[in-house]
Amino acid sequence: MCPWGLNDGVVFGFRVDDIEAASAELEASGCELLGDVNFVEPLNYSWRHFRGPDGRTYGIKQQH
Repeated sequence: MCPWGLNDGVVFGFRVDDIEAASAELEASGCELLGDVNFVEPLNYSWRHFRGPDGRTYGIKQQH
């Protein structure tokens, strides 16, 4: 079972240039941030999930 009550399905995501700035904008607009930013060092890649205004879970991703 995935975190936040998700199943093993796909999470739609958005590529961003600055994951910290995008996280702050999402939170300021009322989205719920789900967990911390995760960094995958071998891929030089960061991601985080958030709950959108429609109640669905989405992701943001940054390639460093």
